[in-house]
Amino acid sequence: MGYLQPNDFGFVQTPAPGGAAVSPWTDVTLGVGSLVQDPAGIISSATYGATSSITFGVGDPGNIRGPLTPFAPDLPMWDWLIEDPFNFQAKSQVLVQVKLTATPNDPYLIYLGVYDGTVAITAGLYGSIGCTTGATGCNSLGNTPANGVPAASIVANGGNLAIAFNVDGKDDRPRDVMIRSTSPTGPAYGQKICSKNPTAWTGAAMRGFLGIGASVAGMGGGTFPGIQIRYQVIDTF
Repeated sequence: MGYLQPNDFGFVQTPAPGGAAVSPWTDVTLGVGSLVQDPAGIISSATYGATSSITFGVGDPGNIRGPLTPFAPDLPMWDWLIEDPFNFQAKSQVLVQVKLTATPNDPYLIYLGVYDGTVAITAGLYGSIGCTTGATGCNSLGNTPANGVPAASIVANGGNLAIAFNVDGKDDRPRDVMIRSTSPTGPAYGQKICSKNPTAWTGAAMRGFLGIGASVAGMGGGTFPGIQIRYQVIDTF
């Protein structure tokens, strides 16, 4: 991120050795207008802000892969603007992170990704973690996660996802996903890398999204507290 160097007025931060430009982290503040969709009306209450808390009712929240062709996601989704227009030639990676303090004791899945603002299959990329199993995966929007090494359950003490998306400067879209999940209980770390190309990506904007769904219909509801999200855009050298 840089290092401290003395000058006539004290210490100042200078660019990291090597000259690569690194943008600061940007905290995401969710609001009522951040909710893109909740087709099943599963959200019973929500408190939004830099730290958010979302409560689901009992029932089917939907999934990242919808039930009908073309399999567009039918789960609750929130989004935020990263950059519009996004300069795909001047950027190399987009980093997105989320952490929670707890989750319901049900097999919910939490998805964190980037997309073009259209809830459609292959219009974005994501990383995911399972609340009860720590299953750690990634894929393109509208497709079931391809899971790798799992972390542990994030039900009781929460956990986080850290995801890197490569930026394709030739085709003006993100491309490929590298995810690490963290759980306060062991095994503490999960990981997965997906080589994916979101071929339906259109437009100039880059948006981030949070989704919460499940692979089964009969869920018990519950609260997802202490949600914090941040992102960082990495410039090319």
